[in-house]
Order: sequence, then C-alpha cells, then structure tokens
Amino acid sequence: MRKELARTHERIRHSRKNWIDQITHRLVIDSQVTTYVIEDLDLKGMVKNHHLARAVSDVGIGNFYRTLQYKLEAVGKNLIVAGRWYPSSKRCPECGTKKESLTLKEREWCCAKCGSKHDRDEAAARNLRHWVKLSESDKHRYGRNGRALEKETIPF
Repeated sequence: MRKELARTHERIRHSRKNWIDQITHRLVIDSQVTTYVIEDLDLKGMVKNHHLARAVSDVGIGNFYRTLQYKLEAVGKNLIVAGRWYPSSKRCPECGTKKESLTLKEREWCCAKCGSKHDRDEAAARNLRHWVKLSESDKHRYGRNGRALEKETIPF
C-alpha cells in the first residue's frame, strides 16, 4: 500500500515538473519575447486562504518562477519581478486610476474616472507591461518594503 502511494506521488511530481518544463520551454525558446514581467505574489499567504490553497499548491507557482528564471538566464533574456504591493489588477490601464476596493470575486470592473470596462486579468497584464516604464522611484514605492499612497495615479 505504501509503495503504491509513493509511486502515485512520484507520478504526480513528475507530471508537474514535465508541465512546468514544457510551459517554460515555450515561453523561453519558442518565443521572440526578450523581457518577461511577473508579479511577486505572496504565495504563503495564498496557501493560507482555504479557497486558494489547493489551486496554488497544485500548480507549483514557486517552481514555475524558479524554472522560468533559470531558463531565461541561460539564454540571456530578462525577467523583471514587479513589487508585491503593485496594484496591477486594481489600476486602470487607460488612465492609471486605482480602484479602491476590488474583491477576488469581481472579475470585471469599470473605471470611475474614464469609464472604461476592464477584465481583471487583462488589466493586470497591461499594467505589468507598464511596470517596465515606471521610474525607479515609483517602482521602489511598490517594492517589498513599501506600499504606495492609496489615492495616487501613475502617468503612463
């Protein structure tokens, strides 16, 4: 019984590693993109949330980040990590205004200032693209040790 369970766990571990290797290979080798921007997520905090714990643990985001970083360095491409407190999904990619309250259940939202409608994930992706263009002082405010002022807008 124990050997069978150990084999099952090993099979799952290998399938996860294979998936991560395939995805990172596609991103690094098969793509012409030279710079990738990812968010510094609070994985420990996400695992503590019982709604997210299984999904976060099953995917192995930490292993994905490490593998992606390793492969990008090997071929000379860039990986930029956006600060943990950068409000990528709460900021309007059109005008830069931050939505004060946005729950995880809200998948779409409308900007109060410019009126444009946004999908949460697409807004995050567009804002992460803007992260590269921010000045170093703006990036520092969203780094590991600091949060930005709540009601500010960032010019694009």
